[in-house]
Amino acid sequence: MPEGFSGNLTFWYDDELKVIEKVYDFDSENRSMHDMVKPMVEWAKTNEATLEGITKVYLANGFKPSTENAVIWKEILEAYRNR
Repeated sequence: MPEGFSGNLTFWYDDELKVIEKVYDFDSENRSMHDMVKPMVEWAKTNEATLEGITKVYLANGFKPSTENAVIWKEILEAYRNR
């Protein structure tokens, strides 16, 4: 969960106690995630090294979820942190 956010995380387990499902229930009082990532998205759009990646993973109204896009987003976040 992002720093400064609150909520609950619920897990469901199978008979062997392996996690089979999880649900994040964010508190409605939390800051908008869109507002939180906006500076990172704007930076990535102006950075040649991250422009192609951000164009692929971030659509006009948010992220396009997929395993591949999660890897790209993680690389963008690391580049933003190390800028």
